[in-house]
Amino acid sequence: MFKNERPVVLSIGGHDPSNGAGIGADVKTMEFLKVIGLTVCSAQTIQTDKTVRMIEWIEEDLVLGQVAALLDRFNLDSVKISMVKDLELICDCVEKIRHVSPDTRIIWDPIIESSSGYPFIQSLTNQLLREILNHVDGIIPNFSEWETIEQIMKQSPADLTKTTNTNIIVKGGHDSMNKGVDILYTPTETYEFKPFDILKGYEKHGSGCMFSTALACYLAMGHSWENATQSAKTFTYHRMVSNTSLLAYYEPDK
Repeated sequence: MFKNERPVVLSIGGHDPSNGAGIGADVKTMEFLKVIGLTVCSAQTIQTDKTVRMIEWIEEDLVLGQVAALLDRFNLDSVKISMVKDLELICDCVEKIRHVSPDTRIIWDPIIESSSGYPFIQSLTNQLLREILNHVDGIIPNFSEWETIEQIMKQSPADLTKTTNTNIIVKGGHDSMNKGVDILYTPTETYEFKPFDILKGYEKHGSGCMFSTALACYLAMGHSWENATQSAKTFTYHRMVSNTSLLAYYEPDK
């Protein structure tokens, strides 16, 4: 087994040629936060920082084969799953990881469609969603994604976190009523995280990827869910104010 003093974090997701989102952006975040960053490519996209033109999904056996190879070599402290073809493959990935490494913290960033409206996951069912939620440590939907999930699950986040024993962070960047307010629901507590000064920030391609990967890194370091959420939010804010373009700079925070 690979031995190192740094935590090991795996990201399972698609490749974005602009590296503003996807596993390319995840590697930037993981290196910045000083963890060993591993990736499994689940899709190749044709896109820029503004539009998605096409997605070519990686075959299931190749995705699971990448996961299996990394499990043979590395002790995974945390795993982030994002853009994967369907819920069945997500279940298979989680099952494979849990079989080898039951204590690994697994979070799911349910990317249902791109910010430009390109659909990713189209087949969402109550049964498969509940299967995933019962076996991951947390999910991190944005407000729009949560609305979709809630319509299917017929439960509020406060109720769902208790029945599945998982943590739910509903990100507020898409919530017009509470812009930028993130809410963490745990089986026992609810925490609200106020936004920084949004007027000083600039829209960034892949901001959701930044947040979820940073969360996975802080959880791998041993932070509580509350502290990891606040730290991930702070990390993302500094990327948002790093420059005026859609692509963030990964430089030391000032």
